[in-house]
Order: sequence, then C-alpha cells, then structure tokens
Amino acid sequence: DALFVSGLAEQYGLPFEMRREELGSNASEDLARTRRYDFLRLLGEKHRAQIITAHHADDAVETVAINLKRGTGWRGLAALDSDIVRPLLHLHKHEIKDYAKRRQLKWREDSTNQSDTYLRNRLRKLVTSLSEDEKRQLLALRHHQIGTRKVIDKEVARLVGPGPNYSRY
Repeated sequence: DALFVSGLAEQYGLPFEMRREELGSNASEDLARTRRYDFLRLLGEKHRAQIITAHHADDAVETVAINLKRGTGWRGLAALDSDIVRPLLHLHKHEIKDYAKRRQLKWREDSTNQSDTYLRNRLRKLVTSLSEDEKRQLLALRHHQIGTRKVIDKEVARLVGPGPNYSRY
C-alpha cells in the first residue's frame, strides 16, 4: 500500500511521508485508527494542511450501524463528523468506483476488509443487504444527530466553557 501511494504521490508531484508502527497482532481497529490519525495530525501541523479522507456514504451507514450494535448514546449516531474533511460522504462506494473506472484511475482495497476479525467487516454484509431507503434513513438519522450535537455542544460551551472534542475522528 505504501509503495502504491508513494507512486501516486510521485505521479502527481506531491510529497509523501510514511511511518510504520508495530501495534501487535492483537491490536484493535480503534488503536490502529487512533495512531493513524495521530500521525496524520502531526503531518497536518507540519504542512499546515487539513486531513482529507475518502469516506463515503456507505462508510457512514456502517459506522452508525456499528455504533447502534454497540449500544451507543446519541453522540455515536453523529458519526464521521469532525475536523477531518470528508468530501465524498454524499456518494456511495459504487459511484466512486464507477467514476474511477471511467477515468481509468487505480485504487487499492484495504486487505483487512476481507477479514471477519473486525466488527465492521462482519456488519458490512448486513449493511449491504439494507434497502436504499433504509440506508437513507440511517444517513438522515446521522445528519439529524450531527445538528443536535452541535446545538448541545454550543449550549454546553456557553454554560460551562469549552470542553473536550468528543468527535475527534
């Protein structure tokens, strides 16, 4: 994956930096994500840049489904809303793949997506069986909860002052 991204960066004349970490064979998906975003935040500060990801609507549906399965509170339904820019959240994965195919763009699928070790991958099978209307409802719930969270956070900050950022990732 690093070689692929390095090659793309070279092709487009962009800088490329990487860091490899050994997290151990029993490392959680959450630990890996935290370390990945910590590294990206360091690079963002270094280059005065924002973190931009290719998360799409299907990722949002999966994340809401995961949070529901875990028994989330209302904040967990406001998934994928933070300081990270996600410009593709309005598109479904098949739309992005179709675009890439039409323009002969190359991409990589994360090899861990094939493993049933991770809850996300196990739930992905269920999520893909949802109707478009059910997915739309989950996305609408997410959108509503994001608005609700912003109102609550603003009111809490007004009453007690700024606090931690609960939606960091």
